[in-house]
Amino acid sequence: QTPAAMGSELAIQDIVDAVNYAKKNANVDASRVYVTRASGGGMGWLLAVSHHPEIWAGVAASVPVVDILDWYKNNAKFPSRKYRKQIVAAAGGDPTKSEKAAEETQKRSPITHLNQNINVPIYIAHGIKDILVPPDHALRAFNLLADEGDRFTEEQINYILKNQAVPPGLKSS
Repeated sequence: QTPAAMGSELAIQDIVDAVNYAKKNANVDASRVYVTRASGGGMGWLLAVSHHPEIWAGVAASVPVVDILDWYKNNAKFPSRKYRKQIVAAAGGDPTKSEKAAEETQKRSPITHLNQNINVPIYIAHGIKDILVPPDHALRAFNLLADEGDRFTEEQINYILKNQAVPPGLKSS
């Protein structure tokens, strides 16, 4: 709920500092540093691996928020949720009305930083019926990391969002 939160450079540095502290003060095999988290935590770890891939042996992110602006817009359907207020506080304004706040959400979103050049195994899990974080977040993150022939098409993503089911062409027998 502050500018220092939500994927800020400071938040990413806190993650790096915590790992470095553990490596310095505990018996840690630096070649076997793995992490797993969900939702906003998954978002944070995807950002950390994007910015500092040299640290990680592997990352698992479940139901990660991957595009903060998209998630902000999606949460408009749920006025009782606190997330829009938190995003406004962290980004410095409403990202649909302020270009500066929109730039902040983009800068802090894993979708801006994930790419195939990250040489770290990344496991992304998401339920297709999730209404808190829509499954297209994980699918779009996967697409940024996957080889072109393995990516989901927009039609497949839209089918999953609309039907909360696996598209017929992707079902195994």
